Amino acid sequence: MREPVARTGGKGRVGSGISVAPRLATVGDRVAEEPRRRAGRVARFPFPAILSDSSGFLFRLATSTIHQMASESLEDLGISPQKYGILCVISCEGPLTQQQVGDRMKVDRTSIVMLVDSLEKLGAVVRGANPLDRRVHCLSITPMGRQLLIRAGRRLNAAQARFLEPLSKSEWTELKRILAKLLVHHHGAAAEESRRPDRAKA
Repeated sequence: MREPVARTGGKGRVGSGISVAPRLATVGDRVAEEPRRRAGRVARFPFPAILSDSSGFLFRLATSTIHQMASESLEDLGISPQKYGILCVISCEGPLTQQQVGDRMKVDRTSIVMLVDSLEKLGAVVRGANPLDRRVHCLSITPMGRQLLIRAGRRLNAAQARFLEPLSKSEWTELKRILAKLLVHHHGAAAEESRRPDRAKA
């Protein structure tokens, strides 16, 4: 038995008397359409609406989320995001004293000692004499530390990409600009103060 077919309603070949069956949607069509449907949706804020105006809540939760993703990506390298930050500071600005590194990273003296001790045991940093003050040690990154920095950086880039997946490139650029503006406003003067030579005490 022949399956019924739909008339074209004038859109087929005129006068041919031939009926054209309507094109059925395939799985491929539905898959191709899904991103367009998702793009049109507005994600619902998954917390009480009043918290959407709380900068403290939004920053804390966003920070907690990316920190967890970053920590998991670095776990088998034996370092944390905080230790990665220390390596970055020493690599870019070192040699530096422990106090200078702690000031840059906003880490108290007791914690910075433990963090540097851990990096020293990994062979990533070394303590050396400070030519300006023999009572103070300066921290330098080692070749092993630079290799660790490269490996960790690749993993953190991947973690960051996963975290920022919902944002477009322009949205991420604007977010960076806004965050940098906030940090310069609140920490810019303190950062410059920590770079003064007479702060090299640790």
